[in-house]
Amino acid sequence: IMLAGLLADAGRKDRAARALAAAWTRRPLPAIATAARAIAPDEDALARLRRLEKLTTGNAEHPETHLALGEAALEAKLWGEARRHLLAAAAARPSQRPFRLLARLEEEEFGNQQAARSWLDKAAAAPPDPGWSCARCGEAAQDWTLACPHCGAIDRIGWSDAPRTAAETAGAA
Repeated sequence: IMLAGLLADAGRKDRAARALAAAWTRRPLPAIATAARAIAPDEDALARLRRLEKLTTGNAEHPETHLALGEAALEAKLWGEARRHLLAAAAARPSQRPFRLLARLEEEEFGNQQAARSWLDKAAAAPPDPGWSCARCGEAAQDWTLACPHCGAIDRIGWSDAPRTAAETAGAA
């Protein structure tokens, strides 16, 4: 992600996009999709969606791919494509984020507050979204860092499909 930012800043946007696509193939992460959006912040929503489609081809069926493409399609107002990707993401990994995006879709496409509320209720009952967490203390971290901001452990922050709090970790012991 840092390499892609440096390449984009140097005007080498194609190389930046290739670096992010290679990273996506190895491990799809929301931060990679965010970095891909930052390469061309002024592009229109449809162009952004098409660029994200290229980025995600190396891991096309991963839930994070569906989330990234679903959110981009939602921004481009391609309702059917957004719904297809978001439902696929929710089916593959039912967590809070796809349900919140489906609620947004219901509001933006149909103005249906009742359907949106139903999706938000599912989001409230869903497991937490994947994220960074410390393997030592179990606390969630906003981003990857070398040292855990909670317990100070070095090189223990990793991506987890279900970040847990310290209380949950202690309860499991």
